[in-house]
Amino acid sequence: MSPIIFTCPLCGWRIYEPSATSSWMNEFRGLYLCSTEKKITLTGVGLYSDPEGGVFIAPPNTASRYDDDGYNISEQDQFGTWGYAVNNRRGFPMHDACWKLLEEAIHPEPVPLDRLFDVLDSLISAMYGKLDWGYKECCPPDGCAVKQSFPWEGVADSRQVTAPPFSSDPFSIDVDQILSRRFGTCEVPAPPANISSGPISRNDPFLSLPEELCTAIAFYLPTQDALHARLASRSFWHLFDCQQFWASRFIGRNSDLSWLFEVRRHPYRGARDWRWLYHQITDKDNNWNELIRGALHNRQHIWLSVLPIVEILELRLTPKVAVAEGDEQVVPKPGFNLRVGGTAAEHSDIWSPLKPGCRRRYKQYLPIPQERARISASTITAGSFTYIAGLSVVSDSQTVKVGYIGPKEKERSIELDASKLRVFNVAVGLRGIHALLFADSTSSAPWLGDPDDAAITTRLGNVADIAALEVWSDGFRLVEIAIVKKEDADCSDVENNIILRNSAVWYPDIPPAHLNLNEEFFFPAQSYTQGFKPLFWTHFGGPGGIYLKDLHRISWSTADEIMAFEFQKEDVPLDCRMFGRAPLPDSDDEDNLDIFDIDGPGGERITAIEISQKYYKEDGERWLMSEGALALFKVFTNRGRYYQFEDEPKPRSWNVKTKLFTSPPGYIITGFYGAQFQGLVALGVITELEP
Repeated sequence: MSPIIFTCPLCGWRIYEPSATSSWMNEFRGLYLCSTEKKITLTGVGLYSDPEGGVFIAPPNTASRYDDDGYNISEQDQFGTWGYAVNNRRGFPMHDACWKLLEEAIHPEPVPLDRLFDVLDSLISAMYGKLDWGYKECCPPDGCAVKQSFPWEGVADSRQVTAPPFSSDPFSIDVDQILSRRFGTCEVPAPPANISSGPISRNDPFLSLPEELCTAIAFYLPTQDALHARLASRSFWHLFDCQQFWASRFIGRNSDLSWLFEVRRHPYRGARDWRWLYHQITDKDNNWNELIRGALHNRQHIWLSVLPIVEILELRLTPKVAVAEGDEQVVPKPGFNLRVGGTAAEHSDIWSPLKPGCRRRYKQYLPIPQERARISASTITAGSFTYIAGLSVVSDSQTVKVGYIGPKEKERSIELDASKLRVFNVAVGLRGIHALLFADSTSSAPWLGDPDDAAITTRLGNVADIAALEVWSDGFRLVEIAIVKKEDADCSDVENNIILRNSAVWYPDIPPAHLNLNEEFFFPAQSYTQGFKPLFWTHFGGPGGIYLKDLHRISWSTADEIMAFEFQKEDVPLDCRMFGRAPLPDSDDEDNLDIFDIDGPGGERITAIEISQKYYKEDGERWLMSEGALALFKVFTNRGRYYQFEDEPKPRSWNVKTKLFTSPPGYIITGFYGAQFQGLVALGVITELEP
């Protein structure tokens, strides 16, 4: 029987070691919730010795171990994992070594067990017992190669990495040896008496500062930035020979070598050459053996994975907003449902091929005042993405906060006339809300949050008389946001949001108004006006079709169902050359490509597209019954030629519907839009006025 392998939620590496009865990889602690005691418990150290059964048993006493004298492994100490309860306990196993590093990262405070469980319980199990933090790459800093994909598609799986250093024990380091006289404790060299002076810039503001203050400033800079400052200002020339500066590389949670925390735990009273020690540890060409090198590397990897979790644990959920008796501002209008969010596990009414990415756990209301207000957003990073953690609205009449509030340095604010709030755009991903853009009738505002690599929608935009926002959070971020109108409010302004351009979720941005989406030709148009079902688009013809004269080939990858456009000139932007996400087709491997050569330089143009959509006849996945998937499409040109790009043969269990779109007079076909899930599932056509 194949072993049941779980991964540690702190480091992403497996809790399993097939070649040893006992190692750091199969020693674990459990964090579980007991449903009868309503209590979160951290276990002692257990040994994952039954991978065929997937059984996790650990002593309930935090200070105990599985190999302690007198302890007998008992099924009564077993707990369930990944949503399944055993002995009324369900929880999460994690490496004991990773737990120790988490304790060190949050030291001197204890790890808040309730918060940690709430955070882990908010994550979705992606695959192979792996919680989905949303990493694009496997393991920083040396991630495995990941196929180019959309941000809402499959996460990187660190189990693909089979070689050290990720399998190296992060605590197998002889720290005393590293910090010994041989490795850094020595006669500290004195700085040079003279530093040759170069040209002095009168525009250098640091020249007026004393050396001690410049050193203190450098403490807060990454090492590379601090050393670059020496090239910009002679006030920082002394840093290279400043032992205080090099010592700061080891001190502080976010310092370069903070993961070597023993330096802080075991201070040395004598002189230490911190610069030499820093370079010995960071130099990839040092003469340390592979055991030490691998252990240091893996400790650094785990530490960098743990630090964002520490920041998440430090967030605090705001109290539920109290609604005054008789206040109708936060009473949703019956039948009104305008919301944007990730793919929540609780949304069984939204049919989608995408897997769940988040959980809706806490609902709060944020009243919008009818006056000028300051709107602020706190952000938090999880995996490779930044999310909105919480919102606050401050005006003369109210101060209200929802979600989670973090440190001020991760907060951004705008001021506007909230009574005239009209534009309300959302950057959203599979796992939650990335950024919000507010604007009143007179001014625009910057994004609150980080919209980078997120899908964008105006579904909540252009709606007047917003009384409140309904906000859903998980354990650390906003996952869904909705508009609340008063019970007697007029909803006629919502009708404009039903069109695909306004209500769909688009990537990488929303198609501009001068591009026609011809949504009556797009088979599942209505299905894409709700939920998180992102559409992507490619403007292969360029503005006004300027690239069509250079188009000479369209290729279709039958393996990935990705379309590529080849041009005679190299100045065509990359995003105009590809429709879908996958590695570019290999020009030497044409067995997996359908190729249609088109004479763009000679005036040949695409004039019509015929699309066939296939639907399940019988019971199956609901989205395939209601929305269907792309079966084939044909490309027609003004020279009477056509080419058919086809999916795999259609079994009898499918119904097939076909639509033919012909570009109207005066318009040209310059782009496509669609949806992708393990291949292209929907295709639409973009046209614009011919110049």
